[in-house]
Amino acid sequence: KGGPTAASNNTPGFNVGWGLWDGGVDIIDAQGVASVYTADAYWLSAERADIADLTGSWSYSGVVDHDGSGSHGSLDTLDMGFDVHFGSGQITSGFFDADVGATTWYSEFTGTVHGPVANINDFANSTITGLTSPSITGEIRGIFTGTGTNQGFATGFSLHEAGGHAGNKSSNCAPLIN
Repeated sequence: KGGPTAASNNTPGFNVGWGLWDGGVDIIDAQGVASVYTADAYWLSAERADIADLTGSWSYSGVVDHDGSGSHGSLDTLDMGFDVHFGSGQITSGFFDADVGATTWYSEFTGTVHGPVANINDFANSTITGLTSPSITGEIRGIFTGTGTNQGFATGFSLHEAGGHAGNKSSNCAPLIN
């Protein structure tokens, strides 16, 4: 179904691409049941970092580029960062700050790392200006990319206003450079 729009890859030194997939996608779950997602979807492709390079503690911050939208409009600004401790597999001191149309979304977060993949779904101290709920639910998932000391993090997310109210958004963004 559909197809990709022109890819963005504005991150020198990283093999990362992302963009909008027009026209929906076919989804097959783990049990082999097929369904069709008919809305536009954002896609992300990134070369994973070598596991041997993912040691110690690193801090990631500063979104290089992003693309996204939600029910309140385009993702106008995005700032995100976190600390990761590869030995313990823990992500700490995370923050997410985005402007989508007339709303501003902010949350702190923690998460876990399994090899080059990060899963973030523990949000705290959330605020959403312009909406009825102050809480954020959803997930941020991403992959560590780059080589040696030139490490980055490429991510996609699907975040929602808690309580099932309108106000969800989803996006992809380029690596957060160390």
